[in-house]
Amino acid sequence: MKYRLEDLIDIEQFQSLQDRLNSIYSFPSSIIDNEGNILTATAWQDICTRFHRRHRECEKECIKSDRYILEHLSEANPAVSYRCPHGLIDNATPIMVEGKHLGNFFTGQFFLEEPDLDFFRKQAARWGFDEETYIEAVKKVPIWTQEQLNHYLFFIKGLIEVITSIALKKLRTIESQYKLEEIEEKHRTILQTAMDGFYMADLEGRILQVNDAYCRMSGYAEPELLSMSIADLEGRETREEVERHIKKIMMQGEDRFETQQRHKDGSLFFVEVSAQYRATNGSGHFVAFMHDITARKRAEEEKSRLSAQLQQAQKMESIGRLAGGVAHDFNNMLGVILGHVEIALDQVDSSLPLHQNLVEIAKAAKRSSNLTRQLLAFARKQAIAPRILNLNETIAGTVKMLECMIGEHITLRLRPSQDLWNVKFDPSQIDQILANLCVNARDAIADVGEITIETGNWANRESCGTHQDFLPGEYVRLTVRDTGCGMTEEILSHVFEPFFTTKEVGTGTGLGLATVYGIVKQNGGLIDVRSTPGKGTAFTVYFPRHPDSGPEPRTGEIVSKAGGKTILLVEDEPALLKLTSTTLQRQDHTVLPANTPEEAIRIAAEHAGEIDLLMTDVIMPQMNGRNLARTLLSLCPRMRCLFMSGYTADIIAHSSILDERLCFIQKPFSSEQLASKVREALES
Repeated sequence: MKYRLEDLIDIEQFQSLQDRLNSIYSFPSSIIDNEGNILTATAWQDICTRFHRRHRECEKECIKSDRYILEHLSEANPAVSYRCPHGLIDNATPIMVEGKHLGNFFTGQFFLEEPDLDFFRKQAARWGFDEETYIEAVKKVPIWTQEQLNHYLFFIKGLIEVITSIALKKLRTIESQYKLEEIEEKHRTILQTAMDGFYMADLEGRILQVNDAYCRMSGYAEPELLSMSIADLEGRETREEVERHIKKIMMQGEDRFETQQRHKDGSLFFVEVSAQYRATNGSGHFVAFMHDITARKRAEEEKSRLSAQLQQAQKMESIGRLAGGVAHDFNNMLGVILGHVEIALDQVDSSLPLHQNLVEIAKAAKRSSNLTRQLLAFARKQAIAPRILNLNETIAGTVKMLECMIGEHITLRLRPSQDLWNVKFDPSQIDQILANLCVNARDAIADVGEITIETGNWANRESCGTHQDFLPGEYVRLTVRDTGCGMTEEILSHVFEPFFTTKEVGTGTGLGLATVYGIVKQNGGLIDVRSTPGKGTAFTVYFPRHPDSGPEPRTGEIVSKAGGKTILLVEDEPALLKLTSTTLQRQDHTVLPANTPEEAIRIAAEHAGEIDLLMTDVIMPQMNGRNLARTLLSLCPRMRCLFMSGYTADIIAHSSILDERLCFIQKPFSSEQLASKVREALES
């Protein structure tokens, strides 16, 4: 540390002391630092100030005297005395502080004997001084005895010891203060440059000090934070909870915890807080370091979301396997039931009680078939035949059906968007989506209310908020909004799960929204739901835009009983083989039944005439329906093919989407559906 003599002594105090000494003993003195700065001065003699130091040539002799003293200070014991060329005596005592020479205490000018006035008259003549005034100045110079000088030097020695003692104490104080300031500056620098946020607060929670990192973290400027309290920034705890937490830290001395704090813009961010209580003079304060863990929390949330998605995907996969396994055999059995019921209904008079019993059996079988279809839709195993269409036109065609479903107490409103983009979708699936969403909306409305169906175009420029799998692109939006009871967050988290329902037992299967979810995902879309308890719910489905300019014409079902064709029927379920053969024969077709693929190949090879149509099950032992068709086409090149199955298998479809050239009929089917598909296959 660099310091000067004037930094260590009280200049005014020593000036006063020297003035008093001079008034008593006529002892001129001064304190001069090493740079020649005069710090104190008392009774400097006129002979020097008015004469010797003012004459340029004469002053050179004075400078010789100064140099001599400075060059011999190391010999001082306790002082260096020197008789200058002008006949005056000077003394200099060095001032040392911890071995460091900081300045000198000068005594002079004076005589140790009566001055020789003739010497000074000659000197006046030599330098051109006025003799009379010069001699008067000489007579004013004090005359000391050697004994007086010795006593004075002893006093000066003690005085310098006092000076150095005071200077040393002040030096220690200065050094301590400097070190303290240096430490505080280091601490401030560390706090200000720290990556983590920092604040100090009093026991009331008022903020007393913050660092730059916390300013950046919170979005507030330092003056703003210094006018706030911890509770103003806390995003999770209430003011009462903050007060209780402060008392807890006072009792424990410290605490480490995670919380959320509120940014200036209103958003919340996660922090890990390490807080300590420090008692000072009966009071105290808190210091807290905050590490921003928002990124980590977001990563944990993303991991949790992905884990939930994985679980959902695994659940869907399990349900898909279950649905596929059950659907094949179950739909075969339902096909047998429905087929025989249709045959029985044709043979029983409608006036007989048995006829009504058969109708109820048919209804139950169809409801069972619908449940299986819904499971397949959720698991994305439902066969679909997408076409380019306009949603507005498709929705308009379902209005009457929807109005019948929701009842007269609910108003159905349509809000179609102009210039709506086209989508590629299976029209029957659009009907399924609208039916399920409107039925759920109807059940959510207690007495009277409204259901609104809206369409619109939407361009997604970046990944969508809560839906990370929603890729940028252009979409057609379909929204079904109701004024019903709404849903809680807990219900919303399960709303698309299969078999989850809030309806009473017997009034819902829990497959409606699961079906919608599966259909939307199967077609590369996204479904979003927003709901407020007591205010209603809105389901929004986003369909990928199809680039083609115009929708394909929507043809009605071809219902025909025209027969006369030869059909090779391959089905490994004997009861269904027999029933389907009977149904086709009643439609005037010639049927060649086969229970296995090997038998079908043998029949085709031995049959002498044309085979117009191969109707085969897709899933069979030994050989699947697609491979069987390839084999038989080599024998009968003009033969058409119609595939049938209880669910869509990858053998005939990619992700359950049928090739446009492929004819397929879903089990179970009615005789009319069978006739229509046979005609469609023959004309393809």
